[in-house]
Amino acid sequence: MVTEARGGAGYIICHSTLPYAGSPVPPAVCRGFADRYRTWQLQVMEHLWGFVDVEPPDADPARTPESPGDTHHA
Repeated sequence: MVTEARGGAGYIICHSTLPYAGSPVPPAVCRGFADRYRTWQLQVMEHLWGFVDVEPPDADPARTPESPGDTHHA
């Protein structure tokens, strides 16, 4: 998946925000991928629109604000 994203699309959609995952938020770029791989597509997106860090939708209702998940770029 990473090899394909580095060569073609230039990014990976966060698994928590995939449309079929029932996410209440729109698809977001995977923060881990964006931090590790500076593809030209991500550089263009950042230059033109910038990124906003958002909390992923919480699939675990037991999670509390004191133990948030990873942030993601939207």
